[in-house]
Amino acid sequence: MGIFSHNIYENIRTRTIVLYQGNMLLHPPQRDRGGSGAWTLPGGGLELHESIAECARREVFEETGITVRVGK
Repeated sequence: MGIFSHNIYENIRTRTIVLYQGNMLLHPPQRDRGGSGAWTLPGGGLELHESIAECARREVFEETGITVRVGK
């Protein structure tokens, strides 16, 4: 497969640092899903025609139900 013959959106992933009142949002370990047992940041894959900031907001909302604002 050549470098230009695949969908780039399948390769772009986000991780989002969410800060609130001096605290950082982390997901607890998910050993039941075959995870590493480590705390993780919310995030996921970029969807078609979506900016990185839009992806970050969407993924945080999907995983936590929290609406966030993307800063500088």
